[in-house]
Amino acid sequence: GESTSGNPELPEFDAGIERLICEIESGDLGRRIRALNDLKGDYSIRRINYHLLENYPIQYERLQTALFAVITDALIPQEVKSASVELLGKNFNQDREHTLIVVLNNPNSAKDLRIAILKALGHGKTEECLNALLTSLGDPDPDVRGESATSLGNIGNKHAVKPLIELLDDESVAVQRKAAASLGYTRSHA
Repeated sequence: GESTSGNPELPEFDAGIERLICEIESGDLGRRIRALNDLKGDYSIRRINYHLLENYPIQYERLQTALFAVITDALIPQEVKSASVELLGKNFNQDREHTLIVVLNNPNSAKDLRIAILKALGHGKTEECLNALLTSLGDPDPDVRGESATSLGNIGNKHAVKPLIELLDDESVAVQRKAAASLGYTRSHA
């Protein structure tokens, strides 16, 4: 078919994504939840973020803003917040990284939400992000410790080496394995 946009290389902006962004922006709890479920179910997360970031920076920013509004809304169920974090992708600014860390450190945040945030922070670059991940290595939950270890490996910061070595003696074998894998990765990047 003929492309209606001026640039034939540019994929047509998906009306479905536009509708979903509007629904998330609506502020209506039910509409937001349905839209987030649709977004997560119908589209590859990586494709959405890449597609929007590359070609539609205004819509990308709208989606990011809408997702952060969901993540910080006390009325939104925890599993919906977790889905929103997963949809963020890895291109968020320092203020938004800080917002994620505040939610991570909130004692009312559910485990799955904290794990989703730790995964997202694996793309972080700031000192605050590094400190949040290092702190989470001491979490009582082994899944949280393991995810922190994996994200530290992704960041590949030399300050993570000593704490990761200490995790090799963790009571959880899964945590030990993740720490070992991250150490290998950190050493090759440091």
